[in-house]
Amino acid sequence: MTPNIPELTTWHAVLGLLGIIAVANMVLWFVSLTKQVFGRKPTLEEEMSTNAKSLRSEIYQAKNSALKEMGSRYAAIEARTAILEARHEEMQLDRERKWKELQADIGGLRETLAFIRGRFEKKDQHDSTR
Repeated sequence: MTPNIPELTTWHAVLGLLGIIAVANMVLWFVSLTKQVFGRKPTLEEEMSTNAKSLRSEIYQAKNSALKEMGSRYAAIEARTAILEARHEEMQLDRERKWKELQADIGGLRETLAFIRGRFEKKDQHDSTR
């Protein structure tokens, strides 16, 4: 058999526990509030120096990442420039070679034309003397 506990006593115990919890909560709130009010606050100089240090580290990291990115892009651009310069040089050599071949062809055509002209002139002279 279970003993019969009066209902009123149970309510008193529950309300007492809630009261103790509320008091503990108020004490903790009050301690937190007094720490905020009477606690040590850093001076403006200390706060500014802390902010400056954090900003310096952020700037340093940003600078390093930007330099790293620029370096990788610069290497790619440098490689592309070297390829383009090599192609340009090849094109110039090819143009010079083709120009020489064209000049040789033109020279050959001049010689052939001079020979043909000479034959016609001899034929004309030969026909005019008859």
